[in-house]
Amino acid sequence: RTLVRALASGARASKRQPGRALTRPPRVTIVGRMIESFFLSVAQLGDRAFLRVLAKSLALTLVLLALVGAGLAWGAHWAVADWFVMGDNAGALAAIAAGIAAIGLAWLLFRVVAIAVIA
Repeated sequence: RTLVRALASGARASKRQPGRALTRPPRVTIVGRMIESFFLSVAQLGDRAFLRVLAKSLALTLVLLALVGAGLAWGAHWAVADWFVMGDNAGALAAIAAGIAAIGLAWLLFRVVAIAVIA
């Protein structure tokens, strides 16, 4: 009967000690875990190893995104000026437009590239 009561109440019968009532373990909410994880990560900000990894990954991510932007600008200039034969002025305008598009693309893809660099 005690096993049936324990299962009905949601507690484990094996954890029951003589003379004590069965109680449920305290519920930890997802928000509580998120807040705890946030404070644990803030505590790591002063760690030298963490800062070294952060600096390396941030620098490599920015370099990769800058290379993609430069490649887009060069490719747009080449495609418009040479392939479509529209002249250097149109090629420069296309390179500027590609540079602006690369900045927007970098804004959207920063997290993905940073995770790929760290992994």
